[in-house]
Amino acid sequence: CPSLERINLAGVPLITCKGMAVLARNCQHLKSVDISSDIQALSDNPRSRVPRVGSDGIKAIGHYCKNLRVLRCNGASRIDASSIIEVAKGCPRLEVLTLRHCHRITDECIEAIGRYCPLLRELDLGCCLDVSDAAMLALSQGGCAQTLESIDCTGLASLSDASMVPLASHCTKLRRFIVRGCPQLSDDVVSALCRTTCSTGRVIFLEELDMFGVKSISDRSLDHLVACRMTLRTADFKGSRISTNALKSFSRRMPHCVSSKECRFHPRHKQATYKQFRDVSPCCVCL
Repeated sequence: CPSLERINLAGVPLITCKGMAVLARNCQHLKSVDISSDIQALSDNPRSRVPRVGSDGIKAIGHYCKNLRVLRCNGASRIDASSIIEVAKGCPRLEVLTLRHCHRITDECIEAIGRYCPLLRELDLGCCLDVSDAAMLALSQGGCAQTLESIDCTGLASLSDASMVPLASHCTKLRRFIVRGCPQLSDDVVSALCRTTCSTGRVIFLEELDMFGVKSISDRSLDHLVACRMTLRTADFKGSRISTNALKSFSRRMPHCVSSKECRFHPRHKQATYKQFRDVSPCCVCL
C-alpha cells in the first residue's frame, strides 16, 4: 500500500528485518512506525518480549521513509546505534523517537540525532544505560534544542550536572523533564530550567518534572520553581532532601501542581501497577 502513513506493529513478534525492509521499500510515505514490545503480552507469551526487528529493518526505514515523523522502538533491544544513526540521517523530519530499554544505544547515535533531527519534539532514552554526559551535551548543542518538548532519561545514573544543566538551559520549550534515578544531579539543574525567566520574562512551559531518586535536590529547588512563572502540573521529589515544611509551602504557593515526596501515589487515584518495562520503579505522581 504505497499511500500507507501509519503502522503499529507493537507486540507483533513475527515481524523480521526482511519483512520490515519490504514494508519500508513499498510504503515510502510512512510517517509513523511503532515496533515496541507489548507490555500486556509479556506475561502471556515470553517470546514477544523482544521484537525480532533488528538493525537492518530500522536501517531500511531510514533509507526509504524520508517523511518519517514518529518512530517508537521501546523494548526493541536488537537494534543498535548504527541503525538509529541511519534514521537520523535519512529522516530529517523526525519529531518523536522512543528508545526505552534499547540497550545498544550509545552516545554516537544521540549525537547524530542532535545533528540531523532539528524538528525533534520527544526523546525517550529510559534505561539506555550506555548514554552518558557526552550525548546530552551534543543534544543541547544540536538543532533540536529549540524544539525539544519532552526528554526522558530514566535510570541513566551516569548523567551529571555537567550535561544536564546545559540541556535544561538551552531547551527552552521543555514540557516534560524526566530524570528518575539520576542521583548525580543537583539543584543546579532546576535552577537552569528557571534561569532565563527573570531576564526575559518568558513563561516556563514545563508541566511535568520527575526527579525521583535525585538525592541532592533540596528546598532550594522549590524556591526556584516558585520564583519563576512556571506552569508546572506534576512534580515528583521522592527520595530527595526536600523538607516536609518546604513541600507544604510549595503546595500552597502552587496549588495547581500535584507534588509528591513521601507518598507513593496521589490519594485521588487508585494504586496502579507499572511493569518494569515502562520504568525502573513505580510512578509516584499521577494526574
